[in-house]
Amino acid sequence: MCHRQVQCARHGCGHEEPIGDAKVDCQSSQCRYSAAHPRGCPICSSTCTQCMGRAQTIVVRNGNPMCSHCARQNA
Repeated sequence: MCHRQVQCARHGCGHEEPIGDAKVDCQSSQCRYSAAHPRGCPICSSTCTQCMGRAQTIVVRNGNPMCSHCARQNA
């Protein structure tokens, strides 16, 4: 099942902030969102996966000590 991969920065306060995202293709011909799915599939709605999988969060860097929300709260 295709899904989104969300790259995040984790702040010292524990909050994560998204900084980018990308679609991960499952390469299944029976997934509506895959590049391997045939165009014009005549039985798509009854046989193929119709929704994306749950987004996967990946922490790719550690950010500032506090996110902007927490910094405003502590100002």
